[in-house]
Amino acid sequence: MVIGKSDTSNMREHAFVYRNGVMTDLNNLVDPALGWELTFASGINDNGWIVGKGINPEGGIRALLLIPTPQKIAIDKIEDAIDEKVMALESINEALEKEEEVIELLKELLASREYGELRRRDIVRTMFRIIQSMKIEYQTKDNLNKSIKALKRSLKNLGWQYTSPTKKPPVVSITNPPDGAKLWLHLYFLDITIEAESWDADGSVLKVEFFADENFIGEDNDASDGWSINWTKPDAGTYILTAKATDNDGMTTTSSPVEIIVTSYNRPPRPPWPSDWLTVPLSE
Repeated sequence: MVIGKSDTSNMREHAFVYRNGVMTDLNNLVDPALGWELTFASGINDNGWIVGKGINPEGGIRALLLIPTPQKIAIDKIEDAIDEKVMALESINEALEKEEEVIELLKELLASREYGELRRRDIVRTMFRIIQSMKIEYQTKDNLNKSIKALKRSLKNLGWQYTSPTKKPPVVSITNPPDGAKLWLHLYFLDITIEAESWDADGSVLKVEFFADENFIGEDNDASDGWSINWTKPDAGTYILTAKATDNDGMTTTSSPVEIIVTSYNRPPRPPWPSDWLTVPLSE
């Protein structure tokens, strides 16, 4: 936390406090009915007490001591808790990215059949345990997001709006169909379900839009059942799918592309199916 003085837009010197990336005019934290203008903050202790100087209602320059109220102390601690949870979310996301990379590397190792003294079952067990770890982390992310929302609501109850140190864009990725999926459409299955995961560290996701070859194909404005759309009767062909998330600050993020191949049949092909064609959920 940093304190000091800074010029206002009308060139008046005002005392400020800089905390978690946000600079606040100390005059905005003092009841204006007192008639003081705080011009300089020179020191702060571990309890948040600030010493400095200001102009009293009679126009005299006087030393002052600002002591936070219990309400302000509670607000500061709640904001600190939110910031720590946001950082925890960022750490979990970094860990998940690394674990996903490891899973892909182990898949390549299994496909190569060149794993030396390692046994195939040990590699498979390693993948299984990493996936179990990732499932726990996804649940932890969900709990952290719920906790952050609850803390933000508690700040509103205290008459305070949480301000993120730096606004962060949302995170979004397509989870189904997987990259490289080859899909059959026939008389009884004419829609493709496209699903995405999206979240926002310092706010909430308002909507997720879906695109095929940069052409809009639908959007979801309700996260209660996840982010998804049904893409109705696409023509046969190869498509690049992307999802675009928009948060409550108007910031947007577009997902990494997912390539799929759609093939239409008057009737479903008989097994055995080609080994490189994947089974993915399709909606009736």
